[in-house]
Formats: sequence, structure tokens, C-alpha cells
Amino acid sequence: LWVRLAFAWLDTKYTDFVNVFEVQNGGEGDPTLITTVEEDYTGNRLINAPEFAFTGFVAWPLASDWGTVVPRFDWSYKDEVFFSAANSPFVSQEPLWLMNLRMTYRDPTGSLELSGWIENLTDQRYTLDVLNLARVREAVLHAIGDPRTYGITARFRF
Repeated sequence: LWVRLAFAWLDTKYTDFVNVFEVQNGGEGDPTLITTVEEDYTGNRLINAPEFAFTGFVAWPLASDWGTVVPRFDWSYKDEVFFSAANSPFVSQEPLWLMNLRMTYRDPTGSLELSGWIENLTDQRYTLDVLNLARVREAVLHAIGDPRTYGITARFRF
């Protein structure tokens, strides 16, 4: 029986992060009216840095005269992550569990390996990254993770 566990705890915060920019408020009537805006992100969590993360797998090679069968289950957990320094919930990913299954057969000589697999077993919808265009186009684009996928993999060794 193979078991692997990994745990991470990140205490990441901006220690001194103030963003200053200017906004033109006058429009066509008065283009000279400019306001200075200051955003203070000090104390916020860093971008794409979950406080807690946990990964692992369990695999059990079952050997016989006809070869080896290896069932495997792996998982990962990631606490909430933010994709902006403002730590806005609109550009974040809530805590997420992902799980995968794999069944592998290896022939007795080790030259052939066949695997059937399912990734994102529970078909979670999740965000990998965000491109925030709110100031320019009033849009936020989300890069979405793969849905449940499955397949077969064959490997030959010479």
C-alpha cells in the first residue's frame, strides 16, 4: 500500500502595498478634472496563495502471475484563493476539493502498461485564474479548470 500526504500552511500578507492612480472625472466638458485614488492593500493575502492546501494519494499494487493491477485515488484541497490584491470575492476561488481515480495494469515483463483514468471525478467547476478588466471594459474574465475528463493511456517500453 502506498500512501502520500502533503500539507501546506501559508501565512502570506502584503506588509506595505499602496496603489495610487489618477482618474479623469471631467469627461468631455472638463478633461482637466483629475482625481487621485489610493488603494491600500496592506494586510491582504497575496494573489493565488491559499492559507491551507492538502494533497495526497492512496495506491495499492496487487501483483499476480498475469501482471500487476494498481488502483489509485488522489485528491487535493485548496483553501480560498484571491486573484487580485484587493482580495475581492468576485475575483476569487472558494475552497476546493478535486479528486481523481486511476486503474493501471502492468504486464509481468514491465513492457506494457494500460491505464484508465478519471480526473475531476466530482465534476467541480472552478477558476484557475482571473483577468480583471473592470476598469477598462467592465468585464472580468475567468480561466476555468477542466471539467470531469476521462481516458485511457497506453505505455510501451522497449
